[in-house]
Amino acid sequence: ISEQFDDIFGSLPDSFHKSDVLRRALRTLDANPEETIIIGDTKFDIIGGKEVGILTLGVLWGFGSQKELLENGADLLANSPNHILKILKEHFS
Repeated sequence: ISEQFDDIFGSLPDSFHKSDVLRRALRTLDANPEETIIIGDTKFDIIGGKEVGILTLGVLWGFGSQKELLENGADLLANSPNHILKILKEHFS
């Protein structure tokens, strides 16, 4: 599966918060925030995405509830992996 990704990022001792990890990923990949999305299942994913100014998509089959995702500002919600694909095509094609 690793060939499907340019890189994989996670917490480090100096970048513990989601926004720190996202900033490092954006910088490392020289990614345009306007062309970037975080797909996550918790409020921490949504909050981190908001803090760095990227689109946020909450998924409804993980740890967080729909209410929690919306209360923290999720831009979009998906109820299935196929729904994610539809959303990505709509926003990034």
